[in-house]
Amino acid sequence: MKEFNPARDRCEKCKYWASSTGEFGDCRRKSPRSTREGAVWPETHYSKWCGDFEVSFSSAEARSESSLRSLSDMPSLSAVEAKYRHDGIVAKV
Repeated sequence: MKEFNPARDRCEKCKYWASSTGEFGDCRRKSPRSTREGAVWPETHYSKWCGDFEVSFSSAEARSESSLRSLSDMPSLSAVEAKYRHDGIVAKV
């Protein structure tokens, strides 16, 4: 069973949530409800959560881009090799 993480598992990061006013949006996990005005999805605040949470593609993509940025900050293999050669250490990779 997945452990709930309130910083991660919020409506704003759910693939079923569609923002309508910035802080509020529609939960589109299930079919819209029928009302006198027509069919509507439940409106939720971006910071709320439920048991049907699934990460949205854009949230997952943002985390991937963040991981890639941290990888790009790592020194290249040639830079590491040059340091070891400078220190007189020769290693085969």
